[in-house]
Amino acid sequence: MQTAIATVCLSGTLDEKLQAIAAAQFKGVEIFENDLLSFNGTPADVRRMIEDLEQIPFRLAHIRRH
Repeated sequence: MQTAIATVCLSGTLDEKLQAIAAAQFKGVEIFENDLLSFNGTPADVRRMIEDLEQIPFRLAHIRRH
């Protein structure tokens, strides 16, 4: 079974949330629109952040608009 979590479940910046999700060994993440809107970067930057966390199997599950 693969586990995923939504960024809306955590507090902090998107970068902090992704690091915490990877450290907790979730296998995927659902990013909510508000996290993307408050992030000071591009969608490509978000993708790179997720790819940098690949030492733990980790993938983008979904981006959800609120």
